[in-house]
Amino acid sequence: MARIGMLKPRLSTVDTRTVRPMAKVADPYYGTAEHKAWAGDVKQRAGGVCQDPEHKGERLVCKGIADHIEERRDRPDLQLDPGNGMYRCWSCHARKTYMARQARMERGDDVPAANHPEWLLPSVVPLTIVCGPPASGKTTWARQQLAGRGLLIDLDEIMAKLSGLALYEAGREWLNPAVRQRNALLGALSKQPKFPRAGLIVSEPTAERREWWARKLRPTRIVVIETPEAICMQRLEGDPRRDRRRAEVTEAVKAWWRSYTRRPGDVIVGPPEAWR
Repeated sequence: MARIGMLKPRLSTVDTRTVRPMAKVADPYYGTAEHKAWAGDVKQRAGGVCQDPEHKGERLVCKGIADHIEERRDRPDLQLDPGNGMYRCWSCHARKTYMARQARMERGDDVPAANHPEWLLPSVVPLTIVCGPPASGKTTWARQQLAGRGLLIDLDEIMAKLSGLALYEAGREWLNPAVRQRNALLGALSKQPKFPRAGLIVSEPTAERREWWARKLRPTRIVVIETPEAICMQRLEGDPRRDRRRAEVTEAVKAWWRSYTRRPGDVIVGPPEAWR
């Protein structure tokens, strides 16, 4: 008897979402040889069997993942520690990830940190605030001024330290905890000084925002590195560390110069070529 074929549907599925979710960007850490070696060791020691203490059913060799017991965002210093690895089946890994996220929400870790916290008090440490567009040389200038004898508060460096990744490699998921850590460091400046002086790196193109920092922290000076847009772009092109975020930083440079306004009292400094 001849078989009756089924007609293919002529109507395709329509995506009716008004706003589509952003594509997930893979963390480059998971592609490193160091992580792969760590994960292979975790799986080998487990024999491919789920080690989660709350695993349901028989413990058989299964498909799963080498998971960090203490998550990388909480303990980046343990991300390659053999003792911080556990082989989990996909079901147990999903449950553990969900529980960890719930715990972060209860602690308030997922609540957006304030870029301009109103609770800040004036610094008792002599403080220099350094502003300017991305790739203008802010951090280099600040380090030269501190000469190793003070605290430099730089959001990019905090993100690198928290994530355990190289400078400028941390993804946007590290921004919120980094801002929270930066704010904690700024709050400590109003207490018993532990450093002879300090520096703060912030972009702040508008005079209004720089005035806000001046009122809150009462720094000894606010310095603006006026590196021209074209030179910032040249510095970006010559810095392979910024390859992953090049398009984002390029737009940030343009946006800074579109918004920039001078503020009376700011110390204006030229591009790095002028002060090296």
